[in-house]
Amino acid sequence: MTHDTWVTFKTLVAKEFLLIRRNKWLTAGAWVSALLAAAVVFGSAFTGTAAVGGTLVYRDFATVKAALAALLMYVMPLLAVLAVSDAFAAEREQGTLLLMLTYPIGRETWGLAKLTAYAAGLAVALLPALVMMVGLKIILPLPWTWGETLSGLLELGFGAWLYAAGFAALGCAVSLGTTKARALAYLLILWFAAVFLWDLILLTMAVMLAGDVPSSLLTVLMTLNSADAFRMLMTPAAVSGFSAPAAVSWGVLFIWWVAGTGLTLTGLRRLSV
Repeated sequence: MTHDTWVTFKTLVAKEFLLIRRNKWLTAGAWVSALLAAAVVFGSAFTGTAAVGGTLVYRDFATVKAALAALLMYVMPLLAVLAVSDAFAAEREQGTLLLMLTYPIGRETWGLAKLTAYAAGLAVALLPALVMMVGLKIILPLPWTWGETLSGLLELGFGAWLYAAGFAALGCAVSLGTTKARALAYLLILWFAAVFLWDLILLTMAVMLAGDVPSSLLTVLMTLNSADAFRMLMTPAAVSGFSAPAAVSWGVLFIWWVAGTGLTLTGLRRLSV
């Protein structure tokens, strides 16, 4: 990447991020993520053990982390697809898509800038949850060490961000070729299939075959889905019942992001002015 291309890229990222910053879904997502973090900490204290004499008994960090990850598994990709459904579709309907393509900037540069801006927006939306966890650690007598708290939140934050960024990249690819309404419909179907339908299909297959399906095969099929890869990465095997090597789960999340990015850039190259 040349110096001029790098300057153009930074300018486009800043421009796109200013637009994304006003996105109502990302704003709502920031509030929701913080509330989910607080709800998990206090909810596990109430339901996990009896509160004797009005005293809350807080759960260990691994349990709280797994519970928050289970909620983020549904919320983060939904937030991503809602935010990016009009990424290119809105530009097409407003007439600015073809205008941008006539400018002397590389299509890949513009596409990567838009993807980077949306990824940054998702990181900002996720940050309040992590800040809330650190704040609760400071003010409450939580049985967590600072080492496990910071390392666990770093893993959770990066995993949830990469997981959501994959859906955002796929969402940009879908938005590139259709209208806002259709893009939103297609992306909601993708979200529903990933977080609900895939596991239901595997469960039905396991029941119909009466246990003839090896658990290792089910684990492999589950890991192909980024939602399950994220869940297995953040949830102990003793709790989820399934596990995969961490490197495999991270690889699946990365592949989903790379695939979405590749589809977006390929679609931009094929657009005719």
